[in-house]
Amino acid sequence: VARRAAPPLCSAAPCRIYPGTVAHPVPWRHIYRRPFHGTPRRRNPLVALGVRFGARMAARFAGRQAKRRWDKMTPEERFLLKQKLRGGGGGGLNNFPLGAVSVVASGAAWYACHLEDSPVTLRRRYISVGIEDMCRAGRKQADALVAELAREDRLVALDDPVFLQVEKITDRLVDGLVFHPDIIDEVDRLEAFGRDTFEWKLHIIHGGPDLKGRPSLSDEVNAFVLPDGSIFVYTGILDACGNEDALAVVLAHEMAHAICHHSAEKVSNGGPVLVATSILTAILWSLGLDFYTTLFMENITDWIVKMIAELPYSRELESEADAVGLQISSAACFDPYAAPEFWERMAKMAGEAPVPSHSMADLTETHPTSTKRFHALTEQLQFA
Repeated sequence: VARRAAPPLCSAAPCRIYPGTVAHPVPWRHIYRRPFHGTPRRRNPLVALGVRFGARMAARFAGRQAKRRWDKMTPEERFLLKQKLRGGGGGGLNNFPLGAVSVVASGAAWYACHLEDSPVTLRRRYISVGIEDMCRAGRKQADALVAELAREDRLVALDDPVFLQVEKITDRLVDGLVFHPDIIDEVDRLEAFGRDTFEWKLHIIHGGPDLKGRPSLSDEVNAFVLPDGSIFVYTGILDACGNEDALAVVLAHEMAHAICHHSAEKVSNGGPVLVATSILTAILWSLGLDFYTTLFMENITDWIVKMIAELPYSRELESEADAVGLQISSAACFDPYAAPEFWERMAKMAGEAPVPSHSMADLTETHPTSTKRFHALTEQLQFA
């Protein structure tokens, strides 16, 4: 079957291609079954983010206090303390090993009770932040961003041809969600919170007024979707995409982040990482090194944790959004081949080699390289 040519994106006229009927029927919509959780997930994401600074300062203080107390001890007191920490010698710390095991076991139980499957990919993941709280935080962020952009006169008007064209693409993607049972179940769950908490809403950002007061194209090639469903598209990405199918790939990828709750997942996984970094920070500040050396070692530790835990995890979420986004755009009857073609074009623009590499530079990125995304999406075309 010959592939149709995707209509180009332009700033003069709205899109003229819009699908009519869809060949396959609407699938049965399953009842959403919430996974087991030992405790209600009501942690506010803003509070979770604000805890980071306090935990870091508390770890520094605890490390310094432990060092000062150790310096004031006599050799006999130090010997007795070591005996107590090993579980002998009597005293209040006699059960320290048992207490440490209990804390670790409790943490492991908490982690296990907050595991669930990601929609579509069924990847096992940890989420302890309330999804509704995350959506409300996203709505506050969206309202603040829209107000700021409105003051700067950087929002494309709702009746502008560019807005109407991108809106048609967005509407197709949203309407196509019904043809994927796992995805529509998650969307129904989000929409059940109410339109004041979650709603797909498009905003297009231009570069600001030019010398003659006309909207100018944004230099930023970007698009993103907040947890509340607010879709932000920079006009700079329209030229980079070139046609509707490519833009649908980008928007579907960003919508996949919201549907898969990746923001809540990142905030949740910040907890275990925060505990680990706090313990390492307390140990560093208890060594008695000078201030600047300790800060340097702390930064090195943060970099190691970021390289080992945070960056690979971020790249995994981006790859999952690519896979789910491909399903979303295909369900809306956009050309699935546009996905690998778009990333192949991005790889050429970035000067990347056509074969995926494993250089050190790849390990420091939050996103997979365009070449790796091209090859991964090419392999996934059979499932689209």
